[in-house]
Amino acid sequence: MNIRLALITIVMLGCSGADDTPDPGSNTPSGSVDSITRSTVPEPPFDSASLAGLTCFTLMDSVFLAPSTRAALLQLYGAPDSSSVSTEPNRHVTGVIDSLFQVHYPGLTARFRKPGGGSDLITLLEATENRYLRYPSVGIGARGDRLLQVLSDASIVTDDRIEYNCGMGADEPVTFWLVGGQIRRVSKSYYVD
Repeated sequence: MNIRLALITIVMLGCSGADDTPDPGSNTPSGSVDSITRSTVPEPPFDSASLAGLTCFTLMDSVFLAPSTRAALLQLYGAPDSSSVSTEPNRHVTGVIDSLFQVHYPGLTARFRKPGGGSDLITLLEATENRYLRYPSVGIGARGDRLLQVLSDASIVTDDRIEYNCGMGADEPVTFWLVGGQIRRVSKSYYVD
């Protein structure tokens, strides 16, 4: 009887119809992303020269090689694989509408807010390939413990992420997302008021 109940439960969970698609606004990886990326990726070689002088503050300022404007991304990498835009009312000026852009390149996602009549403000960069990172020795494929040996002053360390947030004032964390102790993506949230 217990075996039959267990089988029914497994079948119901497998057929639940729950959407495993990651929420593009979420900072936490979904179960489907984890299962796809569960196998290990090659660990990048350690290059102490490229890490010389790396501190939490330099990491915050320069973790990405990717530019932080849509125009510069277009000039450097060409047209994105995909992009989307949505709108919302400006938080400060009644009647003004902000545009929210999300652009995708292979291994890179960028989000921007463009206040009505203003210019682009970056809100997020997220990389899953080392070519966009200034410090690939502690980038995609590196073990989390290697990162902690190089930069021990993380503000958050859990099984799924190591986060640095040492900026002065504005909350702009750099997060190294882990799967099985290995870095799989790096993101930085930018403060926009």
